[in-house]
Amino acid sequence: MMRPFSAALQEISEKCSLCHDQCVSACPVVEFSHSQIAYPSRLAALSAGVSTGTLQPSNELLDALLFCINCNACTDSCVYVDNPVDVTPLIRWAREYLVEASQGTGAMRQLHATIQLVGNPYADVGQTYAKLGEGHPSTLNKGGTLLIADASELASAPELADTAIELLEKMGYPRVALSDSIYTGWDLWQYGYREDAIKIAESILREIQESQPEVIVPLSSASAYMLRTIYPGEFGISIPAAILTVPEAILARLETVRVTQQDLGCSVFLVFSHTETHQLHSLAARQVLERLGVTCVNPGYSLAHHGDSFPEVSVPALAPIRSADLASRIAEAADIIRPERVICTSGSITASMRKTGLRAPVSNWVEYVNTRIRA
Repeated sequence: MMRPFSAALQEISEKCSLCHDQCVSACPVVEFSHSQIAYPSRLAALSAGVSTGTLQPSNELLDALLFCINCNACTDSCVYVDNPVDVTPLIRWAREYLVEASQGTGAMRQLHATIQLVGNPYADVGQTYAKLGEGHPSTLNKGGTLLIADASELASAPELADTAIELLEKMGYPRVALSDSIYTGWDLWQYGYREDAIKIAESILREIQESQPEVIVPLSSASAYMLRTIYPGEFGISIPAAILTVPEAILARLETVRVTQQDLGCSVFLVFSHTETHQLHSLAARQVLERLGVTCVNPGYSLAHHGDSFPEVSVPALAPIRSADLASRIAEAADIIRPERVICTSGSITASMRKTGLRAPVSNWVEYVNTRIRA
């Protein structure tokens, strides 16, 4: 059932549609696409037109609304400094409306068909997941730790799930088991297939109710965001367990383990996924490294995507910009500073950054921290 156009969405529409586009300077899609259609104010105006019926549903309209990648960089330079406006809920509402009106681009239909076929939009990772499950339990006793391996990470860096489980066990988390679920519905939610995303959420809730874990640890920040923000806030589905990202889980118990000798003078350039930028676990990733004796040297850029965040594009067919272009921009910034190491917080970002020809070695956060923690 289509969500009503709420008072909150109306307020976003009024503020963003009439704004003077200060946020454009921070938008990576505007920068790389060179298109005025990508301006957040234009997308807000289009969404408002959908809500009033001024604009009729069409594939062309949906194509325009796909310019937003939900990176929230616009909020970092919003003219409403004390209470930045997030335009993405308004754009998602318009996408949902158009999807329910049977509009859809070829790329969106491909996305939906792939999810229907293999259970996620990234790749058929069934064999990878089965191999991972050979060494780890897939059933959980009450009170254990449930790891959601995440299809996005299994597709780009299948070894990370093994490493994450090893790291969690080093930290003393009890009975780490693999979740049956490897996709939490991020792309379905993002691109307007709301009802399909809710079905996935309900399936995950049933598994959690049956296994009764004490802690749930998703391997990707997007899944953590879905479970603890979108499920209860937009779907009305609350998960009855603590939800921790891997950095948060490690930070919570870091004082209880031994670490290898500090890398005196070691400096790193830390690259986050875009879903981490405005959430606590990006801070947790930095704090863990600092407690390990590592200095984070990211510059204080006003443009969010130039340093501390990376607008990760996970579905290339729908991306208005190439992740390789974003990786190259961040690599340029890192090479100017010349850190001893670049550390990335997701497998897909690690893979992208390793292709840029950076002078410094590139590591994944989970892999690096695991080498520093003693069993």
